[in-house]
Amino acid sequence: MRRFWNWLTSERAKPLRDVGSIVLGVLIALGIGEIADDVRWRFKVRDAETAMRAELGAIRRTLNERLAANDCIMRRLDAIGGVLRAAAAGQPVPKLANLAAPPYRLIENTAFEVARDEGVSLHMPRERWRMYAAAYGMASGFYGSFADPERARWDTLRLLDSTPGTISSDLASTLLVAWSEARAYALRQNALAMQSDKAIATLGVPIDWQFDMDEGDPRSLAEQKARYAEGAMCKPLITPGAV
Repeated sequence: MRRFWNWLTSERAKPLRDVGSIVLGVLIALGIGEIADDVRWRFKVRDAETAMRAELGAIRRTLNERLAANDCIMRRLDAIGGVLRAAAAGQPVPKLANLAAPPYRLIENTAFEVARDEGVSLHMPRERWRMYAAAYGMASGFYGSFADPERARWDTLRLLDSTPGTISSDLASTLLVAWSEARAYALRQNALAMQSDKAIATLGVPIDWQFDMDEGDPRSLAEQKARYAEGAMCKPLITPGAV
């Protein structure tokens, strides 16, 4: 060691100091870069979660609207089934007051897709990202994917609105098939709405009751049911006194 220090004159030490300074500077820069990158991702994760939670709150509003409507939907389908069975037996279709249809809203998942595409999942605790993915998967991937097929069956059933009187056996058969499928979709959508809402609630996301930007919007499922009970779907299917 003494021989090394004797060899390390001030002239020979200068290049070593320069190299050491450069290496130290690079290490400091890398450390600062990693810290800055971590801070950027923390902000990005926070912003992504804020956007997803707002989106999920609106989705819960849609799901609870469906849950509130379920009883009326099933009663309406029972009434339509009675009309169709009578029509298939040759009885005339009475004048209907309003066939109506289940509530329909698009399920948005833009915030989730943006977060996924930007790699937010790599910087969020894995279990938490999995919960977001599961919630969106239930609401959008399952509940949302069945909305259009269900609506198509109700569009077919709406032929009853414009065909009072005796209908052909072929039309009666077509409508009975649409009715059977609409009923199956209604049962499935109600179950999926409950499961999807539970998955979102697990994340602590409250229902965005002001989804419609209406200060008079209900603030609970019970209030939502009471409001929905006033709509066309919950009113009698057949006009009183109609033949």
